[in-house]
Amino acid sequence: MDNTWNGWPLSRIGRAALRYSELGYNIFPCLPKSKRPATQNGFKDATRDSEQISSWWRHNPRYNLGLPTGSINRVLVVDFDFKDGIRADDAMFEFEREFGKLPETPYQMTGNYGLQFFFEEREPIATAIRVRTNTDIKGEGGYVIVPPSTHPNGTLYAWDEMHKLGDIELASLPKSLKDILATHRSSPTSKSAGHWGDLISHPVCEGSRHSTLLRILGHLLGKRVDSRIAEIAIHAINRSVCHPPLPDGEVNNIFRNLGLREANKRDRSGL
Repeated sequence: MDNTWNGWPLSRIGRAALRYSELGYNIFPCLPKSKRPATQNGFKDATRDSEQISSWWRHNPRYNLGLPTGSINRVLVVDFDFKDGIRADDAMFEFEREFGKLPETPYQMTGNYGLQFFFEEREPIATAIRVRTNTDIKGEGGYVIVPPSTHPNGTLYAWDEMHKLGDIELASLPKSLKDILATHRSSPTSKSAGHWGDLISHPVCEGSRHSTLLRILGHLLGKRVDSRIAEIAIHAINRSVCHPPLPDGEVNNIFRNLGLREANKRDRSGL
């Protein structure tokens, strides 16, 4: 592997970016000490192209590393957070008591003292928030920050020494997790009112904001809520629930794209 670009050595994190691409993973840069993408299209700019990757990390050697989840990398991540006084390992143990021990698979410690377990994705699975206490699933439309990135608090992300990505194979998703996720693949209009209330009762973090707002907007439009009210609601939810909130322009794009599809569906159905 060539760890230089135009004869200049890359930073440690730049070299790691090239290593991930060699392992077959599409990656993209995030701002230093941040989960916010450094490119205009965010995780949609992810690539394995070594020239592009080298260019990004020559531009800013301190960029963090973003790895999209879902079909682009055939990766699904089970994310246990340290939040509300509950440690990530306690959330994991609670999860394992209910569903059985997680198989051997790569996992990392996040900068916020969370735990993220990486599994092979064999079919597209949507990102799901709060499937259990402090437990999210990162799938389609999501991404994670990977080592050796730096958290805003200054702590480094780190692979478990015996479970590094690339050193051991990704495990298949356990049946217990598939059963949980099956409930998140049903039509949004079939969800109970309590489900949507639960969805916005917890902070929605980077990597899940776009897909969550899309689901909520689809629910509102599917229930025939006036489009002007739906637009106001989705902006309010973004500002109050998403951390940090998406830019207004991106929320407007979500509304325009989905609203247009819904309008076309109604025109075809004659409703």
